[in-house]
Amino acid sequence: MAAYLYPDRDAEARKSLAFQAQDTFLLEHEKHGAKDLALTKKYTTYGEFPLASLHAILQTLDLGPKDVFLDLGSGSGRLVLGTALLFPYIKASVGIEVVPELHTMATEAARRAVGIRDLPKMSPCHFVQGNVEIGEYDTEEQVDDGEEMRKDEESAYKMHPLREATVIFMYCTTWRSQDGLYLAQPLQTSLLKNVRSDVTIITTDKCFADGWEGVDKGGEESEKEGRRGFRVVRRMAVPNPEVWESIAHIHEVIDSKD
Repeated sequence: MAAYLYPDRDAEARKSLAFQAQDTFLLEHEKHGAKDLALTKKYTTYGEFPLASLHAILQTLDLGPKDVFLDLGSGSGRLVLGTALLFPYIKASVGIEVVPELHTMATEAARRAVGIRDLPKMSPCHFVQGNVEIGEYDTEEQVDDGEEMRKDEESAYKMHPLREATVIFMYCTTWRSQDGLYLAQPLQTSLLKNVRSDVTIITTDKCFADGWEGVDKGGEESEKEGRRGFRVVRRMAVPNPEVWESIAHIHEVIDSKD
């Protein structure tokens, strides 16, 4: 079904639309003086990570019915819908995208998927428009596979998508880096403030620097201050035609109150 919704022959057209949308988005924010917007044209590159390679990575994690997959920078929604199909037994597959036009592409694809006759079983899908680095999310729109979900769960995915995720994936063509390898500090800080202690974070070709950072944790632990950090526990090479081969950096979160 993913191939039907996102045929390879249309890949260049999707990329062209994505670049146009990104340019419009960035120019609009620059016009309104949004100088603090973390996303800039210099660092914004639309890419399509191979679903087969993501599948290979996720198969090593032993996903189960309590897992929530989150794609940061979900673009047109390919990986979110693909994961929902490949792992129909997980709790949900969620995407966050900052560019409105790309978010719309994803929600429209999800609606087309729901209308497919004999649709295979898939996990619920949710798309959220928002900027992870500054923690702003649009809470008005959400798409799932048509199954009824409890209202508190819907609210959680809209309001605090980072806090629900047990597995976070980032195709790092879009994300800023400090020196070409390590991801930039604003993103790291935002994640450390909000993610669960048991989350697995997968980044491609760039990684978070090992080490500690003092943070005020969000969620149920919002009153607790402590040190948190990332640690790369494993690396995995996977095929990626856009760059020949990608290295998946698989991180865990380390907590300390010392």
